[in-house]
Amino acid sequence: MAVPNGYMTLKVVLEATEIRRDIVVPEHMTLEDLHCAIQAVMGWEDAHLWHFTDKRRDGVIYELPHEDDGFPAFSKRLTIDASKMTLRKALPRRGARVYYEYDCGDSWGHVITRQTDPKKPEIACVKSSGPDGIEDFGGQWRLAAFIEAMRTDPRREEFAETRKWADLDTDEDLKKYLDGETLDRKTEKLRKALSHVKPVVQNPAEQRTPVTEEEKANMLGMIFARLVNARLWQVLDEALRNGGTCEFEDPDKDIGEFFLTMFEGLKVEDGRGTIFHTEPSRLTVLPEWVEMYKKHGEAWRSLHDQFDILESYASSAVRLYGVVSLPQLAEIILRYDPGFKLDVKALAEVLRARAAYSRGMPYRIAGKFVVSEDSFPTDIEDIDAKIDTYIDEQSEFPRWYPQTRDELLKYEYLDSFDRALESDAVERLLKTVLKGKPCYDCSEAMLGIYHALRQSVSPDMAYDILLKTQLLPKLSDKPKRGLLDAMDAWSEVVRMPLFNGNTIRDLRSRAARQPNVPKIGRNDPCPCGSGKKFKHCCGDFAKRAQQPSNG
Repeated sequence: MAVPNGYMTLKVVLEATEIRRDIVVPEHMTLEDLHCAIQAVMGWEDAHLWHFTDKRRDGVIYELPHEDDGFPAFSKRLTIDASKMTLRKALPRRGARVYYEYDCGDSWGHVITRQTDPKKPEIACVKSSGPDGIEDFGGQWRLAAFIEAMRTDPRREEFAETRKWADLDTDEDLKKYLDGETLDRKTEKLRKALSHVKPVVQNPAEQRTPVTEEEKANMLGMIFARLVNARLWQVLDEALRNGGTCEFEDPDKDIGEFFLTMFEGLKVEDGRGTIFHTEPSRLTVLPEWVEMYKKHGEAWRSLHDQFDILESYASSAVRLYGVVSLPQLAEIILRYDPGFKLDVKALAEVLRARAAYSRGMPYRIAGKFVVSEDSFPTDIEDIDAKIDTYIDEQSEFPRWYPQTRDELLKYEYLDSFDRALESDAVERLLKTVLKGKPCYDCSEAMLGIYHALRQSVSPDMAYDILLKTQLLPKLSDKPKRGLLDAMDAWSEVVRMPLFNGNTIRDLRSRAARQPNVPKIGRNDPCPCGSGKKFKHCCGDFAKRAQQPSNG
């Protein structure tokens, strides 16, 4: 068995072809560096865009941010800077994979798999089969067909123009291409491409500062605290309680995938091994950490509970207010839990960790602010300016605070809303219009309406959204008018983030007592971000909110 030496062996395969390269590279280098390595050994010219993903579909994207606008806004998938993701984290163990796509037009797909660690710690290409790729050739399937044809019958007429285009019109050039370059030549190119990568420090155990038991306990304690998913936490907790192993059912392979990839960012190495390793349905924790759990388990569980509380406060606050600064969030927490010990820096670290290692969080950190994904989705452009505008609009309304902690924390959940006579009226109408239409769900339609109204969307726009998302069928004029009127009434008692948690009814009542409450200009851009003027979008909400009722 190879001893860890700071290097790893990677198998790089161009999908659907015979082309393969096995390379030895430093594990501390980044995915951006790996891009350079693949370009060198596969014969590419680095002339197109590229990115890595951790799954073949719908995974995390690793790429370089664009100079002008950061990451592109075409995808809502989590995007991470490839220059900051090391191979040690992206490919934590033998068998781990990432996927590399080069040239979005031809879509050259590569699969990179970590192999057994090398015995010789140096950058090298240790295996090469198949020729190089050809730029702008049309993709791997066309290239695979071309290579096969050239090996069996290089005189085939349909490939004559292709050979000429690829500068392979002579038999000598074709043979040289099909034979490929020697390992020495590939190694030379690889080392040149990675000349900027710092060398691995050999004998790291001699230079490593000894890790104390307290530091190790804190490391694993932080891993416990970061696990927001109850099922994942249960698996790790059960493994530690049961002497080091936990078997679990994982039909969708999401638990094992989580421990193998996302969780790897918290891996602790001490020269003798790691915290754990996983199999398809079993988690195994090393004995040393099991013994440490016996001493520190209660403290770890307490820390996890504290993180859960902070998580709940953050989720609830951003759903209620859309955006809060970290100091404001700390004040909100202390308002309901005066004895809670925290500082702003620790709060930010907790929320960043939870958001990074748990997909689907309702919030994310944007500078010094915690923002709602409803109001500020991941792909939003110029988020700093959007936040400033949002806060400026919000400042016209006094912040509403729930009376109790439980009342605040109920806003954490997406599938709940304040029940009122107005919401009950909408529900009754929905049940009537959806009767006999089993493909539509009344509960889902209610949540769709609620989330549209709380984002200051007018009833007409909310109705159009439900049609497009197929939560409602197209209604005839009379039931549609009745539903829109009921939604209009419900909108007055929905707590809206843009109005700082107030309802239209709250603001109308306050405006009646203070008639000079400042208003959003009718011709100002609508703060909901639609791009329309306020009077043509959500202006009817604000108008009703700031004028006395005629009734």
